Amino acid sequence: MASAEYQRAWRAKNKAVVSARNKAAREKEKARPDYLERCKARNFKHYWSNPDKSRARATANYRKNRNWYLEKQHGLARGDYNRILGRQGGVCALCVCESERPLQIDHDHATGQVRGLLCHKCNKALGLVKDSHVVLARAVAYVWPNPDRVPGEQYYEEAF
Repeated sequence: MASAEYQRAWRAKNKAVVSARNKAAREKEKARPDYLERCKARNFKHYWSNPDKSRARATANYRKNRNWYLEKQHGLARGDYNRILGRQGGVCALCVCESERPLQIDHDHATGQVRGLLCHKCNKALGLVKDSHVVLARAVAYVWPNPDRVPGEQYYEEAF
């Protein structure tokens, strides 16, 4: 048996040993102080050796991963996102602004049902108040103009 064939057969029979050795080698490599710099240099060189191919691969991976995410996380088929976006007129459902970034999917965390598409800021705001309509009503009462308000007083009880 030739050396290459023997090695291939040994590796196939001893996958756990090979995996452990490879993992130990990776960890040893990551411990080197210049590891990040060498990775950046390798990636930079690889990207610029053929930038069109790298961009095409990145775009294809983004589309593939995006479709998988939409289906797995939100149960949306391939065209559902675009249909929702068309119904909203291509703008955020809350602030009605056009976003440079793709709009994010807003869903009810209790039921998982998709409510619409939001810009990053609106989605973050809803997440910070944990989708609580009580907190949002208090926020509306707080920012509503009231010249008689004394700073620090209970302003939100009037809203309920």
